[in-house]
Amino acid sequence: MRFLLVLLLSLMSWSVLSQNTRLGRIRKVIDSTGKYTPIKYLAIEHARGYGQKLRFFEESDISFQLIGKNIRFTGRIEQIADSTFFFTDEDSHITSEIALKDIDMIFSPYRHIPFVSKGAGTIAAGGVMFSVIDVLNQVQRNQPVKLSPGLLAFSGVCIGIGLIAKPLSYPKYKISQKRRLVVRFM
Repeated sequence: MRFLLVLLLSLMSWSVLSQNTRLGRIRKVIDSTGKYTPIKYLAIEHARGYGQKLRFFEESDISFQLIGKNIRFTGRIEQIADSTFFFTDEDSHITSEIALKDIDMIFSPYRHIPFVSKGAGTIAAGGVMFSVIDVLNQVQRNQPVKLSPGLLAFSGVCIGIGLIAKPLSYPKYKISQKRRLVVRFM
């Protein structure tokens, strides 16, 4: 009985420790004087699907690509102004000011799709391993190596599903005149 009590308490403490505390860092809507203080966040205007729900608050992580550069910048938003935001790079820890009009593409954080997000890499690796194990079995039995059409079709489908599922789990949004990155208030 004592063992079950210890097990229950340890599971409860693990779930409390694993909760995300980043939401507690967002500035409160009502400050200490009781006045309403709007919270600024970045959003993609006229986005469809998952992009409608995509919001970047202060102290949240963001990944983007600037116009004319093929480098993906990843880091944290420190402060949001009317047409710019202050960004701390994850690698160099340098804070810089980025204009919203200079952003070419926004990379969405991880989006969980059941069975697709977790299994994409596993399914693709399984397709490759299935072919490799079949070839190794034929070599071990001293038979000539032949790849059957059914085996190649199955492996190809597994690899294709893995390659298609990765962009679904990590979408990216091209910023244009119609789909702009704007500052909104909550």
